[in-house]
Amino acid sequence: MKILSNRITAIFLSILMILAGIYIGGRSSLTKLREAAEEIFYQGENRDGFGINYDLEKRIGLANNLLVVAKRYLDSSDPKIADVASSIEALNSADDPSDKYKANNALTDSCYILYDYLTSITLEGEDLRYVVNIKTDLESRNMIIDHSEYNTEAARFNEQLKKFPANIISIYCSVKPLELFK
Repeated sequence: MKILSNRITAIFLSILMILAGIYIGGRSSLTKLREAAEEIFYQGENRDGFGINYDLEKRIGLANNLLVVAKRYLDSSDPKIADVASSIEALNSADDPSDKYKANNALTDSCYILYDYLTSITLEGEDLRYVVNIKTDLESRNMIIDHSEYNTEAARFNEQLKKFPANIISIYCSVKPLELFK
């Protein structure tokens, strides 16, 4: 065991163990903080499943309902229908909060254009009331999203990553800042 009695080897092993401890502990701590903030996007502030993502899924359902009514009055190849359908697809395929935000805005715009057209023509039966209710529900879901704590918590986490020693540990451990929903 002569190698362990060598002073340089002992110092090297001590430094290696310190770095390993920082890596394991720092990464674990920062990852837990990141996951807690990110979870708000998917599970909501109360962890009840009613986060921003839930409301986005509800908005997709409402947009699909608007398409069902619109297809009774317009050809399915109409650009207004195609725009809503492509906005739904874009929101479905968006991966991070920033992309979901952009896709949600596009969905809002395309739905309002279709809504404006549908309310300018004569709709049969209960269709007008149904279309108005869909628009109200779309707006309501956006207001709920606007009141989410996700952006506040994500920004708080991102600010923590900028401070010492988290700024060094985050680089060393590859812990990335969170995307904001904006």
